[in-house]
Amino acid sequence: MNRWNSTAGALLLLASSALYAHDARLHGANANTGEVVATMKDGFDLKTKTETIHVKYSDATKFELDGKDASKAAVKKGQRIGVVGAKASGEVTAEQVIVLPATNAGDAAKK
Repeated sequence: MNRWNSTAGALLLLASSALYAHDARLHGANANTGEVVATMKDGFDLKTKTETIHVKYSDATKFELDGKDASKAAVKKGQRIGVVGAKASGEVTAEQVIVLPATNAGDAAKK
């Protein structure tokens, strides 16, 4: 019985942390997630499950890191990023760039 309670508690903890990290904004038609494979002054290349797209910034692009406002300096090669923006001709003009929690520290920050 004690082992079952421990297992159930661990599963509950894992499930709740996954829900906390989930961001509903990244599930719309204009949302993309993936890994940054290159950065440039005006944007970055994002490798998604199906393609690599160029994401460009506009004057209105908003950046977020750990739920707080950030700047484009927060975007680094190797990070997992979520982007909300309009896609045209294989390029996305970012409205929002969200640095995903699992990669805002560690190896990606060192690159």
